[in-house]
Amino acid sequence: MEQLCKKTNIAVLCGSIAIALVLSIIMLSSPKPKEKDDWFSAVKAWNHLQATAKHRHSVFELEQIEEVRCYIQETIDSYESVQWARVQHPQIEVKNQKTDTKEWIDIHNIYAEIPGTSGASMLLMAHYDSSPYKEKYGVGTDGSFGAADDGYGIATMLEIVRLMNDYAATYPLVNGIKFAFTDAEEVALGGADALVNKFSYWLKGVNVVMNLEARGNKGPLYMFQTSDNNLKLIDFYSRTHLPFAFSIAAEVYKRLPNDTDFTPFLQGGFSGLNFATLNSLKYYHTPEDNLDNADLATLQFYGEQLFPLVKEYAISERYSGNDSFVSNSNAVFFTLLPGLLVHYSQQVSWIILLLAALSFAVIVCIAIRKKSISLSKALLSFGLWTAYLLVSAVVGFLLAKFIGYITGNRFSLMNMPYVPFDLGFVIIFAAIVIVLGFFVANRCKKIKCRSSDTIVGASLLFTLLGILFAFLLHGGTYLFVWPAIFFMGILDIHIFNPLQKRRQWIWKYTLQAFSTIVVSIMYIALIYSLFLALTFGALAVVLLFTALWGCALVVINIKILK
Repeated sequence: MEQLCKKTNIAVLCGSIAIALVLSIIMLSSPKPKEKDDWFSAVKAWNHLQATAKHRHSVFELEQIEEVRCYIQETIDSYESVQWARVQHPQIEVKNQKTDTKEWIDIHNIYAEIPGTSGASMLLMAHYDSSPYKEKYGVGTDGSFGAADDGYGIATMLEIVRLMNDYAATYPLVNGIKFAFTDAEEVALGGADALVNKFSYWLKGVNVVMNLEARGNKGPLYMFQTSDNNLKLIDFYSRTHLPFAFSIAAEVYKRLPNDTDFTPFLQGGFSGLNFATLNSLKYYHTPEDNLDNADLATLQFYGEQLFPLVKEYAISERYSGNDSFVSNSNAVFFTLLPGLLVHYSQQVSWIILLLAALSFAVIVCIAIRKKSISLSKALLSFGLWTAYLLVSAVVGFLLAKFIGYITGNRFSLMNMPYVPFDLGFVIIFAAIVIVLGFFVANRCKKIKCRSSDTIVGASLLFTLLGILFAFLLHGGTYLFVWPAIFFMGILDIHIFNPLQKRRQWIWKYTLQAFSTIVVSIMYIALIYSLFLALTFGALAVVLLFTALWGCALVVINIKILK
């Protein structure tokens, strides 16, 4: 009977991980390109991309960038419901890295608007200049063609202009949509800065800003940055078709010294969201950012996120007020399934965390009185799990340095995009870390830790990390509090509900499968995103979170060890 139970537990574990992997792959995959007249069509948007990214067009290539400006103007001028203007702002002085000289450049922003009846407006924004010659990773690189950065954004906006023009021809918009095609983002955020500080009267009535960027050329579109007090923004964002966002990423990005056209708007007190694709950084700001490497499915991902938000905003009176996106709280949020964004306020997050911590303390006290756990063994288990995390991180750091050395890549914690077979290395090392988690649990067993002791040690670790993150990086609390809650369910089965009846077996396997799937999806998405955003140099961070996932898998499926 015991052998049968063990095989059943292994089958549930393997089946649950397989389901989680399939769902994660679907979630991380770009949608099939569409060709429709009444919905966002990447096929139609591709025509705009071909027109704007056929030449390098940085602010230093005057003829080529003027050709892009003229194409944008001619395109929006063909739509009857669209009002537009090209505005020349004061010149700015920037450095030309190719000639190592300073030059004065013109700033030409193109503004367009489809007015609404309420006076409120959304601003959709992307920059049309491409990256010039730069020193990157210690070598000089010719400028990019701007196919992804920011051709995806420009093509997405022009396709949305078409769709909203057609809609406005039949139904007057409740709220207006404004479009800013900005200049000189790559050299000084020149266009966005001019709009906020020199042309701010055009922003009257704008209560939300959507900025489109790219840090790679393919993969899912991340909503990676928000303004502060984003609860209402996240509720609005959750209404899109393919939300893909994680509050821990938004929290981390706040602390990085990176800027986009969104930066002047944040400094100006605007509410808004920032979007970008992240894969692959090796194409970013290089000649490889061209039409040959552009991805039609990724372009469709832009549309599947942005167009539903634009249309929802344009037709709903709930977004007509100046305070429609003003809140006094931030949100905790994460994509759990394709099309499903879990989100709740930080106040609710604190309540969940405190209730989880209190429940954990009560269960442990009762279990100690029942002599179902040993406090000393539970603390020993806590120490082993903590060591497992730290060793995984240290080994990851050493492996990144070693592999960087033997492949000729200078080590950098956030910039090692040229390591051959980098994703393969990450998958192999992550799999090893997961397997080692089960060895840690077996080690607990050998030092006379009961399953309940092992669970309590891990629960204590996740609860403490949840509290620590609540103060330092609140957007990451979901990674700890939900596994900790699942652990308590598993602990309850071990201590208070011995599996004697059929319904208890059903509850046990249901909880085991559900917990494994949810935790695996949360960590798979995070681990993959960390790898994309930070590159191979951050292997220490990647393996640290992999170890957390491994610990959770072991605890949820602890019966395998019996």
